[in-house]
Amino acid sequence: MALAQCREEAKGLPPEIQKLFVDHPDFKELELLLAIPEHEVDLPGGRRPSQNDIFVLGKAGGALVSITIEGKVMSHRQAH
Repeated sequence: MALAQCREEAKGLPPEIQKLFVDHPDFKELELLLAIPEHEVDLPGGRRPSQNDIFVLGKAGGALVSITIEGKVMSHRQAH
């Protein structure tokens, strides 16, 4: 839920996510088209769907891009 809130506050991809793609020429200007929190994906042979924190559909270089994001929330104590 915290990751979804970060995305909402950023009005697009959070800066922490954007910086992961900045050095890759194909994703330099990644545009967020759709973000679905707690997105479930059926996996072959699985007993239940895998759940991603956020599924992102984006556009970069004229092509559609799909990204799944797993996030971890660190408390103030863990960050130091």
